[in-house]
Amino acid sequence: MTLSILVVDDEPDVPLLIRQRFRTQIKEGQIAFTFAANGREALELIDAGPGFDMVLSDINMPEMDGLTLLKNVTERGPTPKTVMVSAYGDMENIRAAMNLGAFDFVTKPIDFTDLQATIDKTRHELALIKEALKTRDELVGVRRELDLAARIQRALVPRGMPEGANSRFDVYGDVKPAREVGGDFYDYFMIDKRRLGFVIGDVSGKGVGAALYMAVSRTLLYATAVNGLGAAQVVERLNTLLARDADAGLYVTICYGILDTASGMVEYATGGHPPPFIVRTSGAEGLPLTDGTIVGIMDGASYGARVVQLEAGDAIVFYTDGVNEAVNEAGEEYTIARIGPFLSGTPVTSAEALSNALIGEALRHTGTAPQSDDITVLSVVYKGDAA
Repeated sequence: MTLSILVVDDEPDVPLLIRQRFRTQIKEGQIAFTFAANGREALELIDAGPGFDMVLSDINMPEMDGLTLLKNVTERGPTPKTVMVSAYGDMENIRAAMNLGAFDFVTKPIDFTDLQATIDKTRHELALIKEALKTRDELVGVRRELDLAARIQRALVPRGMPEGANSRFDVYGDVKPAREVGGDFYDYFMIDKRRLGFVIGDVSGKGVGAALYMAVSRTLLYATAVNGLGAAQVVERLNTLLARDADAGLYVTICYGILDTASGMVEYATGGHPPPFIVRTSGAEGLPLTDGTIVGIMDGASYGARVVQLEAGDAIVFYTDGVNEAVNEAGEEYTIARIGPFLSGTPVTSAEALSNALIGEALRHTGTAPQSDDITVLSVVYKGDAA
């Protein structure tokens, strides 16, 4: 890389002397020199571009002195780096130059060995600055991509009641990601006029990769579920589809349920996911897990299903392990054992209130400790004929 140096000095013999001393580096393209007779002329060259890497400026010059030039150059940004030339022992001007942002200084008469060391130092500093600016630009690009991914991810989760919903149930989910984008997801939709499908999932890992896998998992599950298959068949089919790309190193835990809004019967299937809870007026209890392992790892895995009867006013709550594994300042996890007693003491007024209550409880337990995982809760309240 050619180092571009602007030399600012009103002495007419300086350009010839510089060119002679650095003729080899000039010939080899290591350094390119441009010359100006005063600060005003130098600023015009700087503003006209192309950019200079270094300004080597005398202090005492007509029209615009070196300190005024230095002030103007510094205000324009971190480059070019300005090296001031001062008479030996002129500490007042040297201090003023350093206070104004001079990168370094050399004394008159110029010791060219010292000047070469200063040029090498400047070249190294500029390389660090350019690398830092490149990294900054890359991070800004990543930041934009993360913001876009987060907006897309938020748009994927449903809000409000699903299209075609009847008045016999209430459903609400929410996710509090630990990062800009995460791997947790939930969804709910009407399979037909009387059956509600609802799912919660947790993809391994964090970041954009997990978010993409989440979107694929959600889409494949929905496409399978709306065909009216049973809960176990849906999860089994999802596993088959995802396991084809198991070499990606990602997987997902799933809890999928189907509510028959006419009878209150819920059929559910789990795949490596924490157990759901049923909340009744008499209290809350964890539901047993079904047969089946984490989804997307082993092709041909089989999955089972269970059923549970909801009465009017009952609710079923799905959650991700960001709830039970929420860690406080002391390193203590919230644990599944605390979920039941908490839900037992939480009135079932609405699905939204129930989901928000459990999310709030996990966040309260976390306190000032950093959130280590996405926290997601999905609740379905069965209203029955009381709607």
